[in-house]
Amino acid sequence: MPFDGAGYSRDPALQKLDAVLALLNSEDHWCKGTLKTPDGRYCLRGAMQAAGAQALLEPFVLSAIREVTGRRFLRVETFNDRRTTSHEMVLMVLHCAGDQIVLGRAAALENQRQRGPWLKSLATWFAQRFDPARNSLSHS
Repeated sequence: MPFDGAGYSRDPALQKLDAVLALLNSEDHWCKGTLKTPDGRYCLRGAMQAAGAQALLEPFVLSAIREVTGRRFLRVETFNDRRTTSHEMVLMVLHCAGDQIVLGRAAALENQRQRGPWLKSLATWFAQRFDPARNSLSHS
């Protein structure tokens, strides 16, 4: 079947996001003020680190924080540790980040599709102008 998942490779960013969500799936798995507590709770940054997702997800998460809160944060932990940040807000940010990943990939594919004919015509023009026998540009 074409959509049964066979042979389908899921986006690595979404896989990492799922791992972060699994670590923070309930309020009693989330914390503030430390990356990880002795009893296994994580803050948002700690969960991203534990999932090996910090570098990959951080731009999406920071953008999602701005979208959810209306405020710009330079660091994920500043948002997480803020007095008014709740577990519900953290989950909203993660779901928003997932939406941004999906929409970003879709936009990139659309841009690639739109640029495709232009890039192909540029490559054709260059190939026609390049004379491999002389190993230089043709001046015709």
